[in-house]
Amino acid sequence: MATSEASKPIRYYLRERDFVDPRDPKNASKRHKGFQAIPASRGRIGFRDFCGRLSRGTTFTQQEIEAVINYATEMAREFVANGDIVDFGDLGTLIPTFKSKASKKLEDFNALTHITQPKVHFTPSRKFFDLRSYPGVSFQRVEAPTARKRGARKASTPKTTKPKGEGGGTGAPSAGDGHLGI
Repeated sequence: MATSEASKPIRYYLRERDFVDPRDPKNASKRHKGFQAIPASRGRIGFRDFCGRLSRGTTFTQQEIEAVINYATEMAREFVANGDIVDFGDLGTLIPTFKSKASKKLEDFNALTHITQPKVHFTPSRKFFDLRSYPGVSFQRVEAPTARKRGARKASTPKTTKPKGEGGGTGAPSAGDGHLGI
């Protein structure tokens, strides 16, 4: 597998919020306001586009890659439905799970009525999804999105903020352009 490098920074904006001491949530003197970084997406890569990009680096067509990924997903779901745990390689693990209602007596327990919401739980691989070890990862601060009315169309991607005295940079932590190199 070819390892590449992140070419664009991960965007974020700052949101002001109230912080409460979890050990003493009712104590007003231990409450304070602060700012927290929230990820801001650049957009979504659709499944077909993803498969098309994959096909450029292989001898397979986009349709063949789509078919293999879809079939692998079907097979994994079938295995999990049979109670197996599926190791999906670098992506992570698929595990069967469900919720269960309590029964007062052992004899009264009925799986059809007491076990609810069976589903597939995905646990991502920590090594693969920890972006701190991925080369070139950086961060870029953008303006916070404005609140929109329900049903309104989504606004375009957030604009980059450049506070006074900050210009373009190298992505290095000391560049002063809102990027934090990792």
